[in-house]
Amino acid sequence: MPESIDCRPLLGPTLVAVASQNLPGGLKTALAEWIDNSFDAGARHVAITFERHGGKRPALTIRDDGAGTDRLDKFLRLGDHGRSNTTRLGRFGVGSKDAALWCGGMDSRLSVASIHGGHRRSVSIAWQRFVRDNGRVEFPDPEPAGLGERGTTITVEPVDRSVPHGEDWDKLVAELGYLYSPAIHEGRQITLTAPTRGTRPEPVLPWDPPDLEPGYVETNITVAGRTAHVKCGIVPAGVPHPPTRQGLTYWHGFRVIVPASSRGCGSYDTSRVCGFVKLLSGWALSKNKDEIIGADDLYAAVEQVCRPVLEKADKVGRTLDSEAFLSSVSERVNAGIDAAEAKARRGKGDTKGKKNPTGDGSPHRKAEREQSGSRFPPRRAPARRTTPRAARR
Repeated sequence: MPESIDCRPLLGPTLVAVASQNLPGGLKTALAEWIDNSFDAGARHVAITFERHGGKRPALTIRDDGAGTDRLDKFLRLGDHGRSNTTRLGRFGVGSKDAALWCGGMDSRLSVASIHGGHRRSVSIAWQRFVRDNGRVEFPDPEPAGLGERGTTITVEPVDRSVPHGEDWDKLVAELGYLYSPAIHEGRQITLTAPTRGTRPEPVLPWDPPDLEPGYVETNITVAGRTAHVKCGIVPAGVPHPPTRQGLTYWHGFRVIVPASSRGCGSYDTSRVCGFVKLLSGWALSKNKDEIIGADDLYAAVEQVCRPVLEKADKVGRTLDSEAFLSSVSERVNAGIDAAEAKARRGKGDTKGKKNPTGDGSPHRKAEREQSGSRFPPRRAPARRTTPRAARR
């Protein structure tokens, strides 16, 4: 028989490693994990709140109105994920407990309360005590829930990571809006509340693709039995890039999988290209939900149907680049001419910007007229006037 190994001594170092990991995307990735789980459970509204209770570090609470779960132990087991009957995007990614550890660190507490099947179940653990108890947790008996009550509430207190504010907070809200545009357009809601006193919940708004020039491509494609909907076109001149998100965005279910890029556009210029590819059926995702299994075949098929638009956009993009280059050169030439004219005028002696020669041999600086040499010629003494002696008498 194989020798049994007691892994409990590894629990502490493992949790410390999870808490101190370099999480790509940071807070956005952690929040996205909880949002995925909530939408997987059928939630229509997810409320994310950062709130201070007198301390310097805020608490983070995520509330949803989904179907809940009767397996709270899933929130505590590393590498384990609950199942759902919807898109099941929440079964991948960093995991709820990983996100909680990353946000709060080893000195934080994780509390979970969920209503499922007419009963409320709850658990609360401090990670340091969790390690001392070798991972043993006591789960209170379920309590009857009120009529119509549903949903899950997760609290991490305190949050050990810095919470963005100002422009960084606006960027976080915008990125979540872009990431969950499919869900929000379908009627689901996400709200965020900043950790400042008196702040109201802020609705997360979806990304809306810009209007496209006539002649855009919109069609369904099939790749090895898997289907997708493609829309791709050229953005009219004058529309800024940030809301455009140049290139193609790929989404699956209720969220974006591959952010806007040149994938599916080959080597064509994508500076004025915008569109999306919606994965319909048969597609599988990578563990971290940031790649599509069989993506190369998908990208080749997308490029093929979008080629007429891509070829036209390539010419437009290169023309705009050429015009921008010529404009830049023109500006530099004009700036050089202006500088030369200013140097030629270079005078500021009196109120009119002129400086008259002094005639004392001093260096001439910024004279109104160009003169040879580097110094003014010395002023000659006036000729001595001679008058006949008789006249002087």
